Amino acid sequence: MRIHAALLASLAILFAVLAAAHCGGGEAKAAFERYDLAVSPLLEEEDQAYRQFAELTADAVHFDSMDRVEAFIRDRLQPLNAKVAVKVGEIKPEGEDLTRIHGFLIRYATLRGEYLSAFADILSINRQSRAATQPARERLGELTKVAGEKVQAIQPAFVAAPEFGEGLRETLTQLVATAQRVQEKIAEMDRGTYLSSQYLKAVDTQVLPWLRKTKKDVQSLGATGSALDLQAAVIGYIAAIEDLIAASRKLAEARAPFEKSEAGSQRRVKSLQEETDRTLQVFREEARSYRNRLR
Repeated sequence: MRIHAALLASLAILFAVLAAAHCGGGEAKAAFERYDLAVSPLLEEEDQAYRQFAELTADAVHFDSMDRVEAFIRDRLQPLNAKVAVKVGEIKPEGEDLTRIHGFLIRYATLRGEYLSAFADILSINRQSRAATQPARERLGELTKVAGEKVQAIQPAFVAAPEFGEGLRETLTQLVATAQRVQEKIAEMDRGTYLSSQYLKAVDTQVLPWLRKTKKDVQSLGATGSALDLQAAVIGYIAAIEDLIAASRKLAEARAPFEKSEAGSQRRVKSLQEETDRTLQVFREEARSYRNRLR
């Protein structure tokens, strides 16, 4: 994560300045050594915590569950931030230069606390959204399984009526691709990366009209004998896709109330992350400048 990388960079600068202090002696260098002894343990503890946070976040994204991340923020990072903020506020740097540099560290601790609160807000909204959409997601899971069974039933019917099937090959390919795209967009909507209004507009103006036309075209084919089974199997698959879309409306309706608050929280997290990075960057640059003056 960017916060973790920034912490490592700030630690490196502090150690570099300390090394310079040992080389030349002097009161300013000794003052920085005392400052470093007070600050470095706090940054090291944060570094370890954010390593865990990065691992948990990566696992949560992979397994589509943020419960452990939410608990880690609440039970580990926020208490740690509160402790660090207090200790950073208690540190009394010696001299005008260190005092000014330390001000950026104080600001950073404040921003990090605001960032964690905003991140926790997003996770809270996500948890509420998941609870509200649970019934719709369960139903969609059932219907996705049905659609899979329907498309598999087409294969033996296709073999039994090869000539009739050849005329439907392109249609079947398009149906399978359409079902896959619909499922992908449902998943994106469920994750919050595709607005429910965008999804509904797409299925109402593009997908459903095409499915209805395709169903009508298949129904109008002059199937006889074994071809009737293939015709029925294809129509059954189209109906399964339509059922999937109908159920996805319930998911869209359940997701919609949360989308505005999610978007606002995400913008705030991004803004705070960027400001936190900038503050650490200033801290690094000021520390580097101070180190150079101590040489």
